[in-house]
Amino acid sequence: MQDIIAETTKCEFFFPNKIDKKIYSKIELALKGFFNILALIKESDLKILVVPSSLKPQELMLNQNFIKFLAKKVGSTKHSLEMLRGLGNAAGAYHCYKVILLLDFVNVATVRHEIFHHLHENILNRKTKIEISRLFDKCLSENRVVTKNQLNNVKEYFASAGEYYLGKGFYGLLSGNKKLKKKDPEIYDLINRILAGDTSLF
Repeated sequence: MQDIIAETTKCEFFFPNKIDKKIYSKIELALKGFFNILALIKESDLKILVVPSSLKPQELMLNQNFIKFLAKKVGSTKHSLEMLRGLGNAAGAYHCYKVILLLDFVNVATVRHEIFHHLHENILNRKTKIEISRLFDKCLSENRVVTKNQLNNVKEYFASAGEYYLGKGFYGLLSGNKKLKKKDPEIYDLINRILAGDTSLF
């Protein structure tokens, strides 16, 4: 498993210096659902950065070396600052461009959620994104929501659906997959095609 991750996804751990085995295990488990499309993730040069939860967002905001490091990863200081603000959310994870920033206590479902954001923004083609937007509108009009987070915007709609597809949901419930299939079968089928590596979607 570790060899697969090393070959397909460049995981960089800015803090701490030594990779915590528990954190690595979470990322390893989270990536299991993406094996058919990891090659595409590799092409997009995804970075997974982990910082300890003991470091408060305010402290990171004042760490100029950390700011410069993130600026280099995402191409601008503005985006780096937005990423740091993302540390303040309850999930403890944030996605920006080709970087996923995680606090060290995050669960597997959260990592998967952020990877789906990465797929949506950097991997899927325009036609697929338009289809996701159509399904989002349909979800709202026909009340196909499986989690309130989907109501925020089309990006959260897709990432949350992907998280549920893999059977986790926010609380790690195995019933998540069945719930999504019943409530929103169209997005379920689309995610099924994505994870199966349907090249017409990328």
